[in-house]
Amino acid sequence: MPAPRPTSNAPGYGLGRKLTFTFGGLISIFVVAVVFLNVQIQIELVRQRVELRSQQLVRLGVEVSLPYLLDGRPAELEAIFEEISAQRDVAHVYLLDKDGHMLVDGADVEVTDFLAPFDDPFARRALAARTQLREITGNLDRFAHPILLGDAHYGTLRLDIRRDTLRSELVTVWTRNAYVGVFFIFLGLATSSALARRLTTPLIHLTRATERAAAGELDQKIDVETNDEIESLAHSFAQMLGTMRDHITQIQELAYVDKLTQIPNRAWFSDQIEAKTMDPHTPSFAVMFLDIDNFKTINDRYGHDVGDVLLTTFAQRLAACLADEHLSMARVGNRGPLRRNRALLARLGGDEFTLILPTFAAENVARRIIAATHAPIEVGKLSFTVTTSIGIGLFPDQGRSAHDLLKIADTAMYQAKQAGRNCYRIYNDSLHQAEIDREEMQSDLSAAIAAQALEIHLQPQFETATGRVSGAEVLLRWHHPRKGLLSPDTFLPLAATRGLLPAIGRETTRLAIEAATRIQLFSGRPFVLAVNLSADEIMDADLISELVAQVRRAGVDPAGIEIEITEDTAMVDDRIAADHLAKLRALGLRLAIDDFGVGFSNLARLKNLAFDTLKIDRSLLADVDSDPGSARLVTMIIELAHAIHADVVAEGVETEAQRAFLAAQNCRHYQGYLGGRPMPAPEFEDWLRAEYQRDAARIAPVPIGAEHR
Repeated sequence: MPAPRPTSNAPGYGLGRKLTFTFGGLISIFVVAVVFLNVQIQIELVRQRVELRSQQLVRLGVEVSLPYLLDGRPAELEAIFEEISAQRDVAHVYLLDKDGHMLVDGADVEVTDFLAPFDDPFARRALAARTQLREITGNLDRFAHPILLGDAHYGTLRLDIRRDTLRSELVTVWTRNAYVGVFFIFLGLATSSALARRLTTPLIHLTRATERAAAGELDQKIDVETNDEIESLAHSFAQMLGTMRDHITQIQELAYVDKLTQIPNRAWFSDQIEAKTMDPHTPSFAVMFLDIDNFKTINDRYGHDVGDVLLTTFAQRLAACLADEHLSMARVGNRGPLRRNRALLARLGGDEFTLILPTFAAENVARRIIAATHAPIEVGKLSFTVTTSIGIGLFPDQGRSAHDLLKIADTAMYQAKQAGRNCYRIYNDSLHQAEIDREEMQSDLSAAIAAQALEIHLQPQFETATGRVSGAEVLLRWHHPRKGLLSPDTFLPLAATRGLLPAIGRETTRLAIEAATRIQLFSGRPFVLAVNLSADEIMDADLISELVAQVRRAGVDPAGIEIEITEDTAMVDDRIAADHLAKLRALGLRLAIDDFGVGFSNLARLKNLAFDTLKIDRSLLADVDSDPGSARLVTMIIELAHAIHADVVAEGVETEAQRAFLAAQNCRHYQGYLGGRPMPAPEFEDWLRAEYQRDAARIAPVPIGAEHR
């Protein structure tokens, strides 16, 4: 996952800082330029002032000295020169006569005797040039000015000015301007910072609003009032957030709302329960798992349109029960905490629904739901009374994760079904072990399918009139490593709930075709091997395609394989199932309706179905030899089969009286313990060979194809 980009208020980033640095830099450059120019001007002014002062001192000394020299009173100049020498920038001032003798020395301590010879080459050069001379020596700015009146020379004024005074003033100029420059730079930075903040504060508000929007917070107010383009941008952004909220609501409804019932679906429910179990502040709640009893039977028998009406009505009744208990139902998009009066309702799929609701209301709601389902549901001219089984798990006492809670509630729901359906159960520890056993059984069953460890037993079918073997029914068995030999009733319900029926169907058909291939090699008469397929297996396109491929690969006679489907499956008007059955018929396989007489048959549909055999359910034969009503019912079924040119196999024949009754009614085949019990395939094949040998010893062999089942 890429690292997040720095936010607007992160150090080193931000338009405000950039504007501050930019404006501050420009202001600083401007201030420095102004200060530098001002310093140059002031330095020049200082230099001019110092130059002017030096010239003024020289002129002053000359103008003061000339009258005294004309009058011959040079000694009186001593006080004046001492005053000039007292100036802080004057290093030395003195007056020489025309012969170079010292007339006046401005020092407060006399260093030269009056009229004493004083050798001053600089003064001599000035006198020789008869003009003022100036030179810089070290720290001194030296002046020599001859005092002339016409062509007459009266003396020479010598003045030395200290240059460190000039440097001191220049330092003062630089220092003063530096302080002023720094002040204005800081003032400029503060001004630019304030201006940048004024410009960027609205942008920062927009940026933070964008970050919150990116985090999913679309319901926010943006307060930006600048009366300019930024305010227009903020207004447009607020409109965009509103549009996004509307679109996200629509997307959530498409992604998280069940299209049929218009309540939340599995995806939304999973997100909600995951969030609630992860939140440490979530109060206790109950998870309710609901399943409509026998919904699959109704859906298969009457079609999906009827099933859809049942599901929609059931969802509406659940919502009404919540309202009756004063619980508001959370909608898609609501992410608030599970308040005291709030519940979550969702459809997981099929006929499974879930509820999250406060713990204190769980049992009351469960009782209301069970009572509400007793009211009939009208679908056209049909009327249904459905029931529901409810399992309840409690957070956090019984489970702390979403997976555990759903598993616990599902386990409790199965316990409610085992208790007779139309009731609710709260999870307890004993149920947990039952769920572990189911999980272990499912794991063992998956491994057995993968390892091809399932096996088939064959129960023979006989001609009612002659007692000769005419076929067999394939019965699935599983040798469990710990529980021994298991019948389908033990593990097929578990396989159905775990989606393993198609895989079991593929393995069963494979074993059956292998057995049929071996039997057809030594059988000298028609022999039909019947294989049961459930509705789920008939609907599986891969299983049907693989079955066709298995028959073709084995080279087995397709007429020797019969596919049995239940009466309820046969009555379902489903295009996919019809196409798959037609594909099997086109290959040459026989079709049979199993357990006929205990379901709900549509005679018009039964007439149009392309099937070969009706199998009368064993329950109808139990009292056929003693109950006239049962006898008439079985007789009617046999006559119905004959009328539509279908063969008949009676199941569960255990007495000779039952066989005799069937023979009298021209029922051609029977199956049951009277003739033989189910046997493992290898044992059955040995038994069948022996039967053929006994038949051959009693009567002449029947030519192949001489009769048709």
